[in-house]
Amino acid sequence: MPDRLDDPTDHARTAVPRAGEAMKDNRGLPGYVLIAVAVVAVVICIVAAAVGAIGWAVGAGIVAVLAAAAGSVWVYAERRRVGRVARANAPRE
Repeated sequence: MPDRLDDPTDHARTAVPRAGEAMKDNRGLPGYVLIAVAVVAVVICIVAAAVGAIGWAVGAGIVAVLAAAAGSVWVYAERRRVGRVARANAPRE
């Protein structure tokens, strides 16, 4: 099967559906970065709450929730797109 630009599956190196997707197709990377920002914001929130900086804790908590939600939606939408592309490029029987 020829390597297509819109097909994120690495057909040359695997027979497993969608294996290597995150390495070959980096359109989901912003979602993963947002989830990482959310994790860092949770840590900042916990530390700020521990030292009594309530304003920082609330701000970091809000950032954590928003970044986690946005990152999750981004990754979910990207997975759906990859599924649609894989179904469209699937060999016909």
